[in-house]
Amino acid sequence: MKYESTGFQGLTDAQADLISYWRKAHTVGIPPARESLDPGAIRGHLSSISIVEIGRDGQARFRLAGSKLRQIFGQDMRGR
Repeated sequence: MKYESTGFQGLTDAQADLISYWRKAHTVGIPPARESLDPGAIRGHLSSISIVEIGRDGQARFRLAGSKLRQIFGQDMRGR
């Protein structure tokens, strides 16, 4: 899958696929709405996806952490 180059060359093919999917789903300056995202379209990458919430105090925590993140850290990262 092709993606726009930002000059950064460290993206994996999976990351490039996800960025391309995200760009197709959003409007400039506005993140895509939940209902406009189809997990089935990125099924092969779901184990690598994490959602991080940034609180008002600036603290970050994993709301969702794919199984590959658990493999990297050796523990479930949800809520951390």
